[in-house]
Amino acid sequence: MALWQHDFYFIPQSKLKDHYGGIPDTIDDNDVERDWWQDVPWPPFEEMETILPYSDNQWSSLMKIWGNDKSHRIWVSFKEDGNLQRIETRVDLSQEYPEVRRLVESLIRLAQKYEWVFVSVYRKVLMPDYDQLALELKLSDAQDFVDDPMKNIKRKLHGDQNEE
Repeated sequence: MALWQHDFYFIPQSKLKDHYGGIPDTIDDNDVERDWWQDVPWPPFEEMETILPYSDNQWSSLMKIWGNDKSHRIWVSFKEDGNLQRIETRVDLSQEYPEVRRLVESLIRLAQKYEWVFVSVYRKVLMPDYDQLALELKLSDAQDFVDDPMKNIKRKLHGDQNEE
């Protein structure tokens, strides 16, 4: 993942409610690899193509990819037995705002339709709501990099010390 990209993965709301007794603000680190998709039907993959084009670069038979590595992407991974393992998405914040907004709105509609939540790389659970996702992206390291690449790199090299 490039410094200007931010990843999310989806989890069915029903599975979170079953496991946590509701929708938590964050998930535990050891729950990241939990089998959240067991007994959940696959979404129609044609819907992914309405958001991003199907990638010609399918580098694993256990994945389906829309978009590309260098920009926005959705990928679905499968277990060896063919069952769904994970659905993830990557937002490229270096792209023009209208394009990013269109992608985020499309992902929200998909998550609302199938009753999924977004989970950020920081394990934060986000409902499919534009304001929540926009704030998460605005406060992300990816947006920080887009806004000021050198300051971001210096902070990563030197920790969170004030470099002024």
